[in-house]
Amino acid sequence: MNFYNLKKFSLILLFLLLTISSCSKFEDGPKYSLRSKKARISKVWKIESVTDLSDGTKRTSGYEGWTLSIEKSGKYFSKTVYLGEVKTTEGTWEFTGDTGINFIYERAGEQIIETHTILRLANKEFWIINDIEEVQYVPN
Repeated sequence: MNFYNLKKFSLILLFLLLTISSCSKFEDGPKYSLRSKKARISKVWKIESVTDLSDGTKRTSGYEGWTLSIEKSGKYFSKTVYLGEVKTTEGTWEFTGDTGINFIYERAGEQIIETHTILRLANKEFWIINDIEEVQYVPN
């Protein structure tokens, strides 16, 4: 095997290894990504829609100004706006298992852990679900 063929083979092998190691386990994909979960999730997100799981109602308005900022360091910041009042929360986040994510913060001196399942995590889409609702985010 000459040098050119060895180099070509090495590049193909590297591509396959990266592709296979980045296969998605998320229900709604993406199937493959060359970026890690942490790289894809680390940005400022805004709500595109919220679906109430009790009755299937999907809402796309009323979330103007709401953001979720996720940092690679493991910190997160959220901002909600309701009836003109701005509420901010900061805490930490962590992946759990293949498809889980926890948001951890304190309220009134008590540690709160919100557990969600990631349905989709792409560069421009982040969908999570819990027992109450499914939230679809897009980059802010």
